[in-house]
Amino acid sequence: MLISKYKYSILLFLFVLMGVTTRSQNISGLNIGVEFGASRFIFETPTDFSKKIIEFDNKFGFTTDAELSKYFSERWELGIEINYATLNGESQNTSFSAVGHHVALDNLKNKPVEYNNRLLGQKVFTRFYFIPLNTTYKKVSGYPFISAGIGILNYKSKFKYIDAAPNDIIFGKGYDGFTKLSTAVYSLGGGLKISWSSKLFILTSINYNFVNYGFLDVMHNYDDKGNKMDIIGMYSDFKVGIFYSLTPLKVSQKRGSDKKNSRSKKGRKKQKSKSDKYLPFAR
Repeated sequence: MLISKYKYSILLFLFVLMGVTTRSQNISGLNIGVEFGASRFIFETPTDFSKKIIEFDNKFGFTTDAELSKYFSERWELGIEINYATLNGESQNTSFSAVGHHVALDNLKNKPVEYNNRLLGQKVFTRFYFIPLNTTYKKVSGYPFISAGIGILNYKSKFKYIDAAPNDIIFGKGYDGFTKLSTAVYSLGGGLKISWSSKLFILTSINYNFVNYGFLDVMHNYDDKGNKMDIIGMYSDFKVGIFYSLTPLKVSQKRGSDKKNSRSKKGRKKQKSKSDKYLPFAR
C-alpha cells in the first residue's frame, strides 16, 4: 500500500516528469478530451492465480474520463487522466466465502443482495502507436495503439439488500460510519485513434484494470480455513471519446511517396538540363 500512502506525491512527480520530457522534445501535439463508455467487473483471483472467483451476477456500469496528453515522439504519447467508473452486481443467495468469517455478515438474511462500487481515480498512462502519427496513408485514417497506465482508485462502495433503502447499507467503504479505501490500479489496453480533422480526432479504447485488493465487488474473500485471501481484482472499461489538439502534430506525407517524388523531380531536372544543351541560346 506504499503507493496509496504517497499517491498525490507520485502523481505530481509523474506530471512534472511528463512536462519536462515533452518540453525537451521538438514535437507538437498537446491534446485534451473526454471519453464515455461502459465498465464491468470481470473476476477476482488469488495471487497464485489458482482459481477464478465470481460471487455475483455482474452488470454493466458507466465510465468516463477527462484526459490531457502530449506526444513526445511520432509513436509515443504520455498523458494524465481523471476517471470515474461504476461496478454493479446482484445475487439471489448469500453463499459468500465471507459468511461466518466477516462480522458484518453474521446476521445476513437469506434475501437477494446487491453491490455498487463507485471508483474515482487518477492515472498516468502512455500509448504506443503502430503507425507513426506524422505519417498519412491514402486508405488508412486510423492509428491503432496499445497502452499502459498506473494510478490510484478511491472507493465509494456499498453492499445491501436489493429491496432496502439506498442508505440502508450492510457494509461498505467511503460512506458515513465506514472507513475510506484507496488502492493502486494498473491498466493494460489498446484502441484506435481516428482523425476527423487536423485538430479533432476520435479515440476508442478498451482497458483491463487490475488492483491488489479483493474489494471491487464489495466482498472480502476467505479460504476454507477461514483465512482472508490475498486477491487480485480485475475490471474492464470500453470508451469512446472526442479530443481536440491544442497544438496539432504536424503531418507529412508517407516516406515512400516522398522519396519517389524526390527521385522524379531529380529525373525531370536532369532531363531538362540535358535537352537545354541543344537550345539555340544554351551556353
